[in-house]
Amino acid sequence: MTEIRLTTTPAEIINFADEIITDENYSGSADLFLDVARYMGVNVDDATVNIWRTKLRAAAGLDVISDIGGGSILPTIDRVLDGEQIPGIDESLQRRCRGYMAMQSPVRQAEILQMFGRIDELTLERPNITAVDDLIANRLEEADIFAELLWLPTEGMDDAEQREAFNSWVTGFARCAYAIDTFLDVRKDFKNRESGVHPSMRVRLALAKVAMPETVISVKKTPLRIYGKAALVAFRYFLLNKRPRFSEAQTAALANVE
Repeated sequence: MTEIRLTTTPAEIINFADEIITDENYSGSADLFLDVARYMGVNVDDATVNIWRTKLRAAAGLDVISDIGGGSILPTIDRVLDGEQIPGIDESLQRRCRGYMAMQSPVRQAEILQMFGRIDELTLERPNITAVDDLIANRLEEADIFAELLWLPTEGMDDAEQREAFNSWVTGFARCAYAIDTFLDVRKDFKNRESGVHPSMRVRLALAKVAMPETVISVKKTPLRIYGKAALVAFRYFLLNKRPRFSEAQTAALANVE
């Protein structure tokens, strides 16, 4: 695994509460997280919402780099954290990523980088996976890791119990989204050699059998009054294909990231 170093300066520690973020692609998901958290009794501030948007935008950028290059995302993470400007990824996002990492303790920094390392391994494994059960396990493990990156801290918090309930909801939401995404994209992923699983009817049925219970679990954990917003986010993402996107110029620039 490629080693990722972290080089930050005090100037890179930013106040996320004062950030003006215009990543509209993420407003629906971030607002959904906010509504669920507050309904569960969690005190969530503007800084937390902006950090969610930053993480979602960063994850989309890394996904584009992985799809285009088909290689490891770790060198790009290394360069961003080292302060190098990466073409195709807006400078403010890179600054926010470095600022977020600078806010973390050395132990937490190491945990985050380890999680990125494992996501990288899972992504690189998928083209060689030919069994649907292995693909399901791969995708759900990635969902669990991604959810953990979005969790709220609980240690020393007065509302720790409510935060744990929210984090459990985030995990269920992520597993549901990943399961549905894998089901819908199985043909495309095979065609693009992002997965080695042939999209046969048997494979589709196996993926559907996983997606359905994960969806039921997620729905059960979602507060009743939030159903409408959750359904709208899912509808826009899966059916209208309103997924986080980068411009053609950004995608072209990312294709040249080494």
